[in-house]
Amino acid sequence: MANTIQYKIAGSDSKSISVPIVEKRTDNPVESAAATAEWMVRIDDLTFSSRIGFNQHCELHGWYAENSCETAGGSVGFWNPATVLKHSELVIIIPVFGFLPKLENSMNKKNALGEVEIIRVGETIATQKILFEKCYISSIQQELERVIVKMNITKKTNTVLGFDANGNSAGQVVSFVDYSSGAVEI
Repeated sequence: MANTIQYKIAGSDSKSISVPIVEKRTDNPVESAAATAEWMVRIDDLTFSSRIGFNQHCELHGWYAENSCETAGGSVGFWNPATVLKHSELVIIIPVFGFLPKLENSMNKKNALGEVEIIRVGETIATQKILFEKCYISSIQQELERVIVKMNITKKTNTVLGFDANGNSAGQVVSFVDYSSGAVEI
């Protein structure tokens, strides 16, 4: 597993956030540049890789997303109709690839991305899939070989695979929320 560090991103509104990013290990000579990425991202049909089984995804250097349940009255629960589900901007840090101009065009034209899928990769399967739908890019910032993309999302589906003590599949747990309508499924 690679080391993670906090990467500080300055915001345009004088706020900054820290995003955990994967730092390539230099202390293990067995690991090479061909080592498998633990986190990958698929952005519509723009991203790609040579990894078998994940050729529509590219390496994800880091990401940040926060969902919350807020209310004006201070109490949260099904009995409080003022409870609002919210989601922060989705922030992803990806390598510079040829699809960067297409992302910039989507932002400039105010076109939504259909799907942004973040996966955590096990040996041969994705152990977690987080699907964000109808995403509007709010900013793109290139810092040398990394691109920081911030976007507002409309829907989120989080799927986590479960395993028993012997490593056998024990099914999956799924959550879904549509932030535009407030619809929730479990």
